[in-house]
Amino acid sequence: MKEKRTVNVTIHLTPAEYEALRDNCKKADYSNMSAYMRKMVFDGYIINVDFSSLSVIEKLLRNMSNNLNQISRRVNSNGNIYAEDLRDIRTRLNEVWEMLYEMVEKVMK
Repeated sequence: MKEKRTVNVTIHLTPAEYEALRDNCKKADYSNMSAYMRKMVFDGYIINVDFSSLSVIEKLLRNMSNNLNQISRRVNSNGNIYAEDLRDIRTRLNEVWEMLYEMVEKVMK
């Protein structure tokens, strides 16, 4: 038998918050706002992610890409590859992995 809901909970929203709630309800394909709110209260979760370090990662990757292009041109033209170039790429790649790992750790907390 379905349990009857007898407890009323009231929240106060600004008009903008109410519109956002309605939009989210529609996006989730709920026609009943009360059902949507219950679902979010009991099963929903909020993830706040700081993507500011992505710009640093993007810069590092772009720099690495340029370095790899220069190295490949040199290797194709004279067959030489230098250990220092490989160390530089490895160091930058490790920096990118560390930043990505830190971002994932923050999200998982």
